[in-house]
Amino acid sequence: MTATAPAPVSHALGVVDAPQLADALRNLNFDVVDAVVETLEPELMSAATSRGPFRVLVAAPLGGVSADPAAFLARIVGQVTVVVLHATDDDLASHSLPGAHNLVRPVTLNQVLGILGYQQLGDARGDAPLDAYVPPAPEPVALPLPMALPQPMPLPAPAPAAAAGFALPATPAPVAAPASESPEPPVYVPRTSPQAAPVAEPAHAPVPAPIAEPARAPAPAPAPAPALKQGDAGDGLFASWAPASSRAPLHPAGAEVPRETRTIIVSAGKGGVTKTTLSLLLAALASEVLGADARVLYIDGNRGQGDTQVLLKVPAGTIPTVHDMAHTRPADVVSTPSQVNAARGVLGKNRPIGFHYVPAPPRGYGGADRTPASSYRALLDWAQGRFDVVVIDTQMLEDSLTDLERDVWIPEYQRRGAWLVALTDESRMGFNGLQRILDAYTHGSDSSRAVFVNALLAPETEFTDEIEHQWRAALAGRADHFGGTTAEDPSFEGLLNAGAFDPHHPAVYATVANLLHLATGRDEFELPDDTETDDSSGARGGLFRKLFGRR
Repeated sequence: MTATAPAPVSHALGVVDAPQLADALRNLNFDVVDAVVETLEPELMSAATSRGPFRVLVAAPLGGVSADPAAFLARIVGQVTVVVLHATDDDLASHSLPGAHNLVRPVTLNQVLGILGYQQLGDARGDAPLDAYVPPAPEPVALPLPMALPQPMPLPAPAPAAAAGFALPATPAPVAAPASESPEPPVYVPRTSPQAAPVAEPAHAPVPAPIAEPARAPAPAPAPAPALKQGDAGDGLFASWAPASSRAPLHPAGAEVPRETRTIIVSAGKGGVTKTTLSLLLAALASEVLGADARVLYIDGNRGQGDTQVLLKVPAGTIPTVHDMAHTRPADVVSTPSQVNAARGVLGKNRPIGFHYVPAPPRGYGGADRTPASSYRALLDWAQGRFDVVVIDTQMLEDSLTDLERDVWIPEYQRRGAWLVALTDESRMGFNGLQRILDAYTHGSDSSRAVFVNALLAPETEFTDEIEHQWRAALAGRADHFGGTTAEDPSFEGLLNAGAFDPHHPAVYATVANLLHLATGRDEFELPDDTETDDSSGARGGLFRKLFGRR
């Protein structure tokens, strides 16, 4: 039975693909959770963990809701109020969802409020139609047909008449018989006296006077000036090429004042410890908290196995990669947030990212011969002073260093003041990999910018103070900070698989915020007062422990 009584349910509403209805409900002070039908289940599951129970309003496309979201709605229809807004009457008859309230678009606020158990509005707002279905109109494709009509139009027929007019001057053209006068210079006369001809030529050779006559050509010499203008036009084309490029160069507002760039290098000694996920969350939270005036850059430094395009749902070939540095400048390989979101399609519109992005090279181009370390080096040099935060997701560090670690990442940490975030899990292999990373980066260098993170704690695992002190003792002199822990969480994993990155999720927020606070020193990332911290070097979120059973 569908629960319509408002008492046991909060005011949170999940509205799917019905933007006008969502805005109208927000104006009535409802807490509206936006979602798209492709990511309906993980979006609403995540919202339920942080906001409590919710109700669902779905605007179904022609043909109904697709299989997976429909199965999810069928599972929850007995627990919350589900309203499906169908495109047409025929669609309602063919694809109605059992147990749900099935309506035909457009709908009104009063219809929805009545179903949810709230008092209806007594003014025009309550009866205004919302989210009407607009069927596609393929007829405009036929418009090219009338375009064929102008083709037979014999309007160019007057052209022959004009041609007749030109025929009259055409006869004077032959009258320009100076061409016939050209035979008058008896070049052939020397043939009658071949011996005298060569003698006459040297005789004329000493006479420079006739040659001076061409010297009158300096008057036409200014005429070549247009030729110089042509060269200027070419220069103008080249000068306009950079701004005319579809990829506008990045110039921070107030370029006269360089930004203080903070670089964060994220590394791991084994796979499967959410290194890439944490890197993306750092970029996402930094771009969100620092605001529109800030610039955050995410670089996929996993040259051989970069997969962030898959995680972000960016189709291959839609934006440049670091491989393009071989034949262009850094500004042209950095995609802006709007360019990335456009490539992500519907997901980019509903769950946009706010950071700039440089993907790893395409498959088959990850070797040092095709994408050399110098490309990354040039990219980082260019980013200095242009971005507030640069996050680098590096390749898993193995026993031997690659040219990227040796020539780019480690020098970036040791000589330019970047921060290192090293991840591990609770396995022996993970801890050995963590030690290998810290030895490579902090050997003979400063360990005050090295942070270790314990990732993917199982829900039943308790990371006690004693365990933390053991880890700190084992890593003394190699990492001065403990960044925190992250937890395994099915709802969070579902969001990631759907291409939605939520840095505020309880499974990761305390650690992500603490890492950014350490690396940037910005108060915006400081954890709330009720978040417990062990010392200034590391933090373990109290909220995190409450939600996941930590003491």
